[in-house]
Amino acid sequence: MFLWLANMVALLHGAVVVCVLLGTAAAIVGMLRRHPRREKLYYLLLACVLTSQFVRGECILTVLEKTLLRAHNSSAVYHNSFLLQYLPWLPPWTINFLGPVVLLLSLLAYPYWRMRDRLCLADKLALTQPVPL
Repeated sequence: MFLWLANMVALLHGAVVVCVLLGTAAAIVGMLRRHPRREKLYYLLLACVLTSQFVRGECILTVLEKTLLRAHNSSAVYHNSFLLQYLPWLPPWTINFLGPVVLLLSLLAYPYWRMRDRLCLADKLALTQPVPL
């Protein structure tokens, strides 16, 4: 029972990681701004992930999965992070360095694209205004 629940949490965790990665790519290139609901959902998910990281020091889904694995069998608990456990070929520096940099870029993408859209709109309005003689 606990092993089944731990596996479901691991699948959910994997889905969250994929959503964060795809959302980050979409936010950086500006595709996310064209879909306001998805954008809000992505930034809400990102806020939850970052809050969990800052408060617990690791993702709450990792803690839950490890707790369920420990309840099933104490020797089944892994000691790495979720990504290092399930993607062992991934070098640790990618998680420790590239992960925060990519998330920071996705957070900075929101004000960047908002400012760019406003400037484009202002330019468009300035071009449609009649020039006084």
